[in-house]
Amino acid sequence: MIKLKKKLIMRIIENIKSEEKQLMKHKLAYKIGFPENLKEIYEYLQLELNRVLSNDETRKAIEGLDSTLLKAKYWKELRNLIGEDTQYKWKRENRMPNPAWYFCSFAEQIRQIHKGSKDQIKLYQALQLFNNKASSEFYQYCIDNNIKFSRTKAQNMQRCKEEPGLPKEARFVLDFAFINKQASYIYDNSIFKYLINKEDGTTEWYSFPILIHSSSRYQSGARISKPKFSRDKNGNYYGVIAFDYEGKDFEDGNIGAIDLGKINLYTFSYIKPDGTYSKDYYKHSKYLDRLNKKVDSLYLDRNILIEKNKEVDRLFLYSDYIPKEALLKWKKRSGHIERINTKISNLKETIAMHMANEILELCQANNCTTLFMEELNWLESTGGKWNHNAQQSAISRILITHGIEVYKVNAKNTSKEHPITGELGKVSGRDIVWSNGDRLNRDYLSTLNQVQRTGKKKEKQGNRIRTKKKNGYKITKLRDKHSSTPKQMKKKKSNRKEKIALINSLLNKNNNRTNQMVLVRTGSSEQLLNDNNLVPTCSYLIVEDKETTKETYNSMLCRFVNKKQYLYSLN
Repeated sequence: MIKLKKKLIMRIIENIKSEEKQLMKHKLAYKIGFPENLKEIYEYLQLELNRVLSNDETRKAIEGLDSTLLKAKYWKELRNLIGEDTQYKWKRENRMPNPAWYFCSFAEQIRQIHKGSKDQIKLYQALQLFNNKASSEFYQYCIDNNIKFSRTKAQNMQRCKEEPGLPKEARFVLDFAFINKQASYIYDNSIFKYLINKEDGTTEWYSFPILIHSSSRYQSGARISKPKFSRDKNGNYYGVIAFDYEGKDFEDGNIGAIDLGKINLYTFSYIKPDGTYSKDYYKHSKYLDRLNKKVDSLYLDRNILIEKNKEVDRLFLYSDYIPKEALLKWKKRSGHIERINTKISNLKETIAMHMANEILELCQANNCTTLFMEELNWLESTGGKWNHNAQQSAISRILITHGIEVYKVNAKNTSKEHPITGELGKVSGRDIVWSNGDRLNRDYLSTLNQVQRTGKKKEKQGNRIRTKKKNGYKITKLRDKHSSTPKQMKKKKSNRKEKIALINSLLNKNNNRTNQMVLVRTGSSEQLLNDNNLVPTCSYLIVEDKETTKETYNSMLCRFVNKKQYLYSLN
């Protein structure tokens, strides 16, 4: 009995340790190319998905299924419902190899759409409880009842005259994670292999290399998942892979907080466990300020071009004759608008990444092992000029991989409430003033209120998703004097040294086998294929340990450090 108890205790301890290890592992996504020979299969499945969803009888039958069923059980129920028109038809027509496994991916896509429609119904029903008004009470109700929402979604639901259901069309995602190794698998953690049909009716394996740029946080040897392929709204094909990232242990320390805004892109401060808070607060660097001004300038240029085209549009409506020159100018301006939109999108991504790195630097410098952010789902413009959703995602991704936990707190009155008394103050410029004479910058005030609240985050443990909570520290006393102006962050220096260290570490790997370090020019993975074999078009190929000429090494160093290149090691 004693031995059995000891074994049971040891097993429990092992399970706890495995759970802790699991918390340190994260999934990071990376964009890749789209194989040409898969586009035909993808387009066919896209048409099949829209055909199934557009049928009223079929859509009604799918709505009758239980969306909470386990994946395998849901797929079986769906196969009994639409299998004859889909899976078995694909097999008869020899549309693809292993149609049964492709149906699993197809069925999972429908299951996700079904679950999404159920979430929309919950949001719609919640709105009806508040007379179709998206008030603060409504958003609080959604938070309390775990209803997925954003302000944009709520506004769309307000326009609905009846309860929503399954859509009649949707964008298809070909996810190979649900397709068995009989039809696809990852070879040597770097090559995606899949079956395709040949013209003579037989099948053959095709190799598609997965190249991960050094700018990603990919750790050598980390497991890469099977890719999924789709198409964006502009018709561009793309693929996405996910890989494991081993983060650092979460420790207890100071709690930092940020307030995202339009004037100050972010404001940062922190609190210690004893209730004392940072003497100074920080805002974005001058570099981010310049990037933000570039975005403003691009928006201005774009609006001017849009207004000019609108004027031309009005002339076209009321005119029988359209000059050829006017039409050419209209087309030229339209192309210019598209290019500006691309620049804006790229700049926003750059701003989000630099912002995340600056906040990481602040957290590390001030021993902050936790960061609180406001829950901003209820705000508009998740993809507008103030791209707070993308900014928060970038911050979370960077900080978590460096062992810093990220929680979200309720944003109600964070910029008005007194940090100790709870009194709602009056706005005076950029400051908040209270009856006792206290005065604080509203952005700084928001961070001080955040660190005292309860943070929440969702994390996956096995097949379950649970909500983890963390209580903030209470401010013991408000200081008499505060800094009138925030300290501005400085742009982080170039990571050239880190890249050089990476090259040297790959060169100096100690193993018995031959090392190959490959430097590939930026481009799609398909350009690296020659006669279905992995033949990279390399700038330089370093073969054998430590038998590289100095000239070749220096050339590679220059190319890799100064330009965007793919760098990976083959053992």
